[in-house]
Amino acid sequence: MKPYRHLVGLGRRPSPAQVLGALREAYLTGLAFLLVPGVLFGLAVRIGLGRGLDPDLPVLLAFVGVAVTCAALAWWLAARGRQQEETPLAGAFRGALQLASAPAVPFLIGCTLLGSPTALALTWGLALMLGVAGWLTLPGWAHDGARTAEAAPEESGLPRTHDVPG
Repeated sequence: MKPYRHLVGLGRRPSPAQVLGALREAYLTGLAFLLVPGVLFGLAVRIGLGRGLDPDLPVLLAFVGVAVTCAALAWWLAARGRQQEETPLAGAFRGALQLASAPAVPFLIGCTLLGSPTALALTWGLALMLGVAGWLTLPGWAHDGARTAEAAPEESGLPRTHDVPG
């Protein structure tokens, strides 16, 4: 399987469905790069301590507060990064990769708290909600990116398929 096969195959005038497929691939790739090491780290903590961390309720609420704050900041940075690119299509890809960090933050915090079912439910539940919200954000970004690429395909901000080694 080739990474970013949807992105490379977009061509000069991608449809919104093609752009959405590429954005989802970028989002899931960014998420995987963050989540897989988190699980391994959480397992290492659990094995190393012989048990997972099990914080008291005030500490747990502080962890959740930090997770919410960091996830909101990640979401804001993804939206801001999307706006700073030269073209909306390039910005959509940048935003999709950065948006993956919003659900990853509470998930990673949850990985350190594997000893507490309550902590897992709170942090991983928040991560799931943010992941779904991010997934549902991508179609709007795909529509904007495809519309712009259609209007000016030579300035889409993406490499032409024959320029990409492959």
